[in-house]
Amino acid sequence: MYKVAIIGPESTGKTSLAKFLAARYSGLYIPEYAREYVEALAPTYAYTQQDVIRIAQHQIEELSSLDCPLAFFDTDLIITKVWLQHKYGQCPDFINEALQRYPIDAYLLCYPAGLGVIGAWIALFIDQTTRFVASTIRFAGGKWKTIKLG
Repeated sequence: MYKVAIIGPESTGKTSLAKFLAARYSGLYIPEYAREYVEALAPTYAYTQQDVIRIAQHQIEELSSLDCPLAFFDTDLIITKVWLQHKYGQCPDFINEALQRYPIDAYLLCYPAGLGVIGAWIALFIDQTTRFVASTIRFAGGKWKTIKLG
């Protein structure tokens, strides 16, 4: 099984990216359990260290029960560990053990550049420029002249 976790700050498109990748590569999408858990605490959204530990326990249960070749996680247990250490100054040993037992194969970091629509245009320009340069180099190499069809 190959596990990919999409991590980063709030509102950076992690959920959309995880869903898209799962659909595109016929993988399993694992939603962010913390969001569901905290929303259930509404309207106060007040949570304790024990709540964060329950979230971690749920994440570990998901990791241990997965049976598919490819899974995309909308956030990951490592984020819960960092949150516990940051907010409460400690992380239970069982979380560290689970991180060792169920390692993630790849992490994708979503980070806002703060450029809005201009950022999308810049990304498009970089993409098209890269394609143009690569195509020009291949064309200039002349290898295409020796290809025989049929």
